[in-house]
Order: sequence, then structure tokens, then C-alpha cells
Amino acid sequence: MESGRKERYVMILDLSLQNRRLYAGCRVRGKHSHLHLETPPDQASAIIETNLRHILEEVPDDDGGEIVLTGRIPTWVYLVVYEAARERFDRVSQHDGRRKISIKPRP
Repeated sequence: MESGRKERYVMILDLSLQNRRLYAGCRVRGKHSHLHLETPPDQASAIIETNLRHILEEVPDDDGGEIVLTGRIPTWVYLVVYEAARERFDRVSQHDGRRKISIKPRP
């Protein structure tokens, strides 16, 4: 028997510098796991926010769902992404490779 519950959408977003869509327009140098963001944070934050809005336009918006933030990156990048994500998702979590921590639980 079906419970009638709908599966909620879960998006996993890699915030590492390997995510070319998120950092498009920023100056990133290096190779593979040794990448460095050379764009100053005040400029990069505006670029990242714009890119993130384009990425989130592709996400179904019928139920709120959850976004899981991953990747090694400076804290300020998480803050920029969190600010945009908290408006769009019911739940925001961060996964450090070992465990998932809820930053914004479901209301």
C-alpha cells in the first residue's frame, strides 16, 4: 500500500572550485585539487550569486526540498550560497565527507 507521500527533491551542490558553473566568470588557477580562486571575494561573491541563481532555475520548485552543500572552500562562499539557498529550499545541509549537518531544518 502506498502512503501517498511524495519524495522531496534533494540537490547536492559541490562548492569546490572544480564546479565550473558556479565559478564561471571568476579567475581560478591551478590543476585538479590544487585550485585557487584569484578573483577578490567582493567581486567573486556577486559572480557566484548570479551563477547560483541560474543553477537554481533548473531545480523543480514545487516542494521546497533540500540542498546539501559539499566541497572544501572558504567560509564566505558557504555564506553567499546559504543566503540564496535558504530562500529556495526548506532544508539546507552541509556534508563534510563524513557526516551531514542540518544548517536550516524543515519548518
